[in-house]
Amino acid sequence: MASGAKYEIEKFNGGKNFSLWGLKMRAMLIQQGLWKALEKEGRLPKTLPEEEKIDLKEQALSTIQLSLSNEVLGEKRLFILSMNEGGSIKDHLDEFNKLILDLKNIDVKIEDEDQAIIVLCSLPNSYDNFVETHLHSRDQLSMEDVKAALNSGELKKKVSEDKSGDQAAGLVIRATGTMVLGDDTTLSIVGIGNIQIKMYDGIVRTFKVRHVPGLKKNLISMSELDSKGYRYSCEGGALKVSKRALAILKGKKVGSLYHSQGSIANGTCAVSTSSSPDKDVTWLWYMRLRHMSERGMIELRVHRTQGTVDYIHSDLWGPLLVASKGGAVYMLTFIDDYSKKVWVYKLKSKSDVFLTFKQWKTLIEKQSGKQIKCLRTENGLEYCSERMNHTLLERARCMLSNAGLSKDFWAEVVNHVNYLVNQSPSTTIGLKTPEELWSGSTADYSQLRIFGCPMYAHVKDGKLEPRAVKCVFLGYAFGVKGHKLWCVQKSPQFLISRDVTFDESVML
Repeated sequence: MASGAKYEIEKFNGGKNFSLWGLKMRAMLIQQGLWKALEKEGRLPKTLPEEEKIDLKEQALSTIQLSLSNEVLGEKRLFILSMNEGGSIKDHLDEFNKLILDLKNIDVKIEDEDQAIIVLCSLPNSYDNFVETHLHSRDQLSMEDVKAALNSGELKKKVSEDKSGDQAAGLVIRATGTMVLGDDTTLSIVGIGNIQIKMYDGIVRTFKVRHVPGLKKNLISMSELDSKGYRYSCEGGALKVSKRALAILKGKKVGSLYHSQGSIANGTCAVSTSSSPDKDVTWLWYMRLRHMSERGMIELRVHRTQGTVDYIHSDLWGPLLVASKGGAVYMLTFIDDYSKKVWVYKLKSKSDVFLTFKQWKTLIEKQSGKQIKCLRTENGLEYCSERMNHTLLERARCMLSNAGLSKDFWAEVVNHVNYLVNQSPSTTIGLKTPEELWSGSTADYSQLRIFGCPMYAHVKDGKLEPRAVKCVFLGYAFGVKGHKLWCVQKSPQFLISRDVTFDESVML
């Protein structure tokens, strides 16, 4: 509890009473003379010694922490957990397990999949490929799989460091036209050419190879693929090689080697045509689609969803140069691939992404009665979500200009654009609306008004006070019935009201 019985407030337990708790918390800090310590520089007296400023900030922080429940404090420590670059995986996992155990002791349960996502999100930038592979290559994550993969990677790293650059364990290609094997045997490279391999999915791909007559097996160099921009991961006796979001090659472990799930289709001189059963389908469609980007081709190829929440796109946009009225500088979007319905959240910090995702996931799974099968995050790959972000921001820019509003209203106008997108027919879904495919409800345009138009909210402030205040229409309130307004009379503020009168004529 906050210090001093006079100022005690109920501890915040993570429920829906945050706004009320925040109001009381601010009042208590003001009474204790600590609020200025949390505001921008300059509010504290310039003559105050630096040490006393630090003490005031620490007192304010401790007061807030003492007004939070054990559950909230434990979850906060878990969600901000991060591993330093070059740190030990073992130490990081030990710290994570300790936090999970502490939460369990106070009856807070974190689902297994959520634990796996938290660990992945806590890894440093050097693990980006590892994180991306695990988030994108499987329908369901488990903490056991993530731990096993991390421990396996740590072991390989130690072995690699112990060898100190020893090349005896692999192949070395020399500029002299020779190949050195692991036992230092030297073989001659007599030629370089192309072969075509029919992959596990029936697609034929062309590879540049070296002809080494003395080599007993056909080998594929992982380091060569890595230098060409491919990623690969190995676990559970399975190998997967991918480029961006597209799986290129798969293999199964036999003995100490991975055997490719494919076969040589043709020789060096083979010609692939559109009528050939072994054609390179990717290249064929690349030419047919007039050099469409790879992201666009991925969108056409892999997103064949059969129902809602089968496949979700997500993207984080920001930071924007201008903060919203509520202080947000990031925009997080989720798109259901089947219905094309869009959800938009405005965030103050990147650290809010995971909690926002959890809240959104609970919401839509409750609405649809289904579990999300696949979530595809941005990371520079998502054609669909990136395109939608451009659409939202471009339309928002035009509507802000038309309404004559300042840029810090971008969050409100993006909300309205999102509402319009979900209520508008789309050719990609047979001229139906996203909301219709998502919920089965047809669009109702009877309440639609021009964004930014003048309006009057009817109020009852007293017998001698005006019966209406002039406002600006900012769209529709989420979760409650009513219009969202910006009051331009009296002190500027947001209002939610159903009893209003619009004046759209001035916008025409």
